[in-house]
Amino acid sequence: MRHLPTLSRSVLASAFLVAGAAAAESQAGPVCGSVVTADVEFTGDLHCDGDGLIVGASGITIDLKGFTLSGGDTGAGFDVEGPYQDVTIRNGSVQGFRVGISFGGGGGHLVENLEIRDSSRGISMDNTSDVEIRGNRISSPGGIELEDDAIRTRIVDNEISCGGIGSAIEAIGEGPPGGNQHLISRNRIHDCGYAVVIWNDAIDIEIVENEIFDNRRGVGTFQAIGVDVRDNHFRDNGTGVALDQAARATIQGNHFTSNGTGVDMVYESDAEVFGNRFEHNAVGVSAGDFDPDASKEVSFFIGDNLFASNSWAGVAVDSAAELGGTIARNEFRGNGFPRGGDGILVEGGPAPDVRVSANRVFGNFDYGIEAPGVEDGGGNVAKDNGNPAQCLGVVCQVVPPGDLDGDGDVDRADLGLLMERRNTPASGPRDPADLDRDGRITANDGRQLVLLCTRSRCATG
Repeated sequence: MRHLPTLSRSVLASAFLVAGAAAAESQAGPVCGSVVTADVEFTGDLHCDGDGLIVGASGITIDLKGFTLSGGDTGAGFDVEGPYQDVTIRNGSVQGFRVGISFGGGGGHLVENLEIRDSSRGISMDNTSDVEIRGNRISSPGGIELEDDAIRTRIVDNEISCGGIGSAIEAIGEGPPGGNQHLISRNRIHDCGYAVVIWNDAIDIEIVENEIFDNRRGVGTFQAIGVDVRDNHFRDNGTGVALDQAARATIQGNHFTSNGTGVDMVYESDAEVFGNRFEHNAVGVSAGDFDPDASKEVSFFIGDNLFASNSWAGVAVDSAAELGGTIARNEFRGNGFPRGGDGILVEGGPAPDVRVSANRVFGNFDYGIEAPGVEDGGGNVAKDNGNPAQCLGVVCQVVPPGDLDGDGDVDRADLGLLMERRNTPASGPRDPADLDRDGRITANDGRQLVLLCTRSRCATG
């Protein structure tokens, strides 16, 4: 047998010892309360009674590798306080702290693929910029808090729930001159007091393409400026969007289904509500507060929306409020069942600064439009509403059966509108597209409409 020289054996033994020590160090994992200045990978679960890990450098990645960092209901799981940049925290579970992750200062951070639960607050951000919260599951009474100095936060592709209380996302305080500029997009937010609450002069918040359901309120504002709510689905909330002292609010392209109220506007708010679908709510849009003792300057534009099968009213306006606005180019069909309501209801006295024009009101329980004392902008058309007068307070042209676009004749355009709804339920017992009154829009309704055409071969005018 060949033997190694003595020196070679010593060198080799030393090398084995160094390698073994390095392996032992990499496997030891992080220590509670330690300051992290280099990349960290968890090798097992870690429980800390105070703070978990404290970040002390820029450009590091903390990878939980599927393990859990748990706490004793105090401290922060990860404390990122300071001017650090580009810190990434990913891949695991954080639970049982006062705050799961606390950011104070710095920017460019990324939080992804975490489950954050059983903490008073999931993630808190103050004086940060360009932080992205992506692909996480957060279940805490307080989900994500954005303090007034936080700017350009992206909260995308998360699922957030609150156990029936608290707020999933809270944006607080007056931002810098350029605005807060937060983006909240493609999240599923449910079982919260508020899905998103914006208050104390928070500026320029985009809420886009989220699914917001089973909350007491979906989006709520209290002194907010420049809120853009676009292309979301609000369902089964007490209120979908509640605007209180909201300036420059835009509600566009959303779908509101089975909420108590789709959009509620009160107290010194101005908003544009256009291009939305309101179906099977109690009320589609409510403006004013229906409270005679409240201070309520409200202005609005409600246009180009569909209101169908809302049980009390499509739009309800409290004219005792200091209101100014326009309700135009909307379609109202099958509203007011079974509660005896209207397509458009303006009540409480004259509202001369509210203009009602070019709406189509078909098959609502009582009036298509009940709006005494408003400005009649003309062009409203009605058919098959329960009250024989069809409209009150404005003049409505009564259109013939089959005239679904309200232009005074029946042609291929109307047939096209009917066929777009083929094989769907009627919006109510007097839906103008349900010509055979069987409760569904079918090919048979199309055949009946063709018999009603006002020109040969159903030609358009």
